[in-house]
Amino acid sequence: MTSPIYIIVILSHVNAALRRHSFIEIFVTLLYKGLWGLLNNAGISGYKGPVEWLIRDDYKTVLNVNLHGLIDVTVTFLPLLKKAKGRIVNMSSVYGRIAVAEAAPYAISKHGVEAYSDSIR
Repeated sequence: MTSPIYIIVILSHVNAALRRHSFIEIFVTLLYKGLWGLLNNAGISGYKGPVEWLIRDDYKTVLNVNLHGLIDVTVTFLPLLKKAKGRIVNMSSVYGRIAVAEAAPYAISKHGVEAYSDSIR
């Protein structure tokens, strides 16, 4: 007999309250088995243009989804991943290695994903 396979899709760009409610339901379901893998693949490009045209909220919007959402999901499921000796895959972008002025918020967020991924290895 094989174990059930769980496929979990969480959109990190949904509001935090809904995300927490979903996490609790998933946590209870997987509490005794653990979680074998987590794929963080959420991302938005946000506004693009010269940096002098962008405002702080343009950066915050992209960072909240691309970086803070990824961190939130990872930290939430880390105990279950450790229990099952699971793996984390964080999807980033070439913009995580190079920056282009016209996509500054996106590049900043993807640099953050790279740094976070390095720090949890």
